[in-house]
Amino acid sequence: MQTAASSRLHSNNSNRKKYLNYYSKSSRKSQASKKRIKRVIRRSDYKNHISIRLPVTQQINESCRVVQEKIKANKLVSFVGILIIICGIIYGLNLLLQNRAAVEIAEDQIAAAQQFGGDDGNPDTPQPAIVIPSSDKPSREDVLAYTAAANQPKRIEINNIEVFARVKPVGLNSKGEVGVPVNIYDASWFNQSSAVGDSPGSSVIVGHVGFRSIAGVFHDLDELNKNDIIKITMGDDREITYRVTESEEVKLNDFNMSKYLSYNSSPNAKLHLITCTGSIIPGSTTYDSRYVVSAEIM
Repeated sequence: MQTAASSRLHSNNSNRKKYLNYYSKSSRKSQASKKRIKRVIRRSDYKNHISIRLPVTQQINESCRVVQEKIKANKLVSFVGILIIICGIIYGLNLLLQNRAAVEIAEDQIAAAQQFGGDDGNPDTPQPAIVIPSSDKPSREDVLAYTAAANQPKRIEINNIEVFARVKPVGLNSKGEVGVPVNIYDASWFNQSSAVGDSPGSSVIVGHVGFRSIAGVFHDLDELNKNDIIKITMGDDREITYRVTESEEVKLNDFNMSKYLSYNSSPNAKLHLITCTGSIIPGSTTYDSRYVVSAEIM
């Protein structure tokens, strides 16, 4: 009895140990599995962290590189801008000095002209090379009271540019050039051109654009358009009307007065109004261009 009971007890104890050993092994395996799983998870998290962090670092580096390039570009632009400003200042100072020298030369010429006298009013006597025109503006009554020889013009009217002025005869100056009016508000008929109204013929009337910032009789000549009307009153009170046909600006070096004295190209009476335009030539009292308005008798 005891032997059988002991045998069963020993068998149960053996089975219990096997079970405990199995459970213990299973538990250790489970814990090991858990540990492996944790390690895998940690490795996965680290890899994911690295995979997420790496592009951000690249973006920051790229952003820094772009910013540095922009800073370099801005420095270059700033340098070029400063260089341009310096060059502009140097050019402006040089131009100012040149203008000052030109003004001094022109003032010397004016002073010399004033010292040796001006136009004596006689168109047959050559004018001085430089004439200092008067800026005393005649009244309308003065213009109407002015008289001239019957076959010479005494007044010009251009309503479109508000011209109402005396016309006085003028010849050549001491340099062989066409003389100029002795008053900036007067016009002058060149007495070696055709008589006004002659057909065929080509008459020339000159006038100042201005002097010392004061507008002259032909200041707005360039505002005339084709078909605008020009009226000339003769010494015997005859009125001769012209219609504008064309206008042109000519550089002084290309200007040829003989072109406007010729009337071979038209059987009609022609009239040419001439004034200065452009810029004053440094060191002189004249402009670098001429403006011509041509018209034909109606």
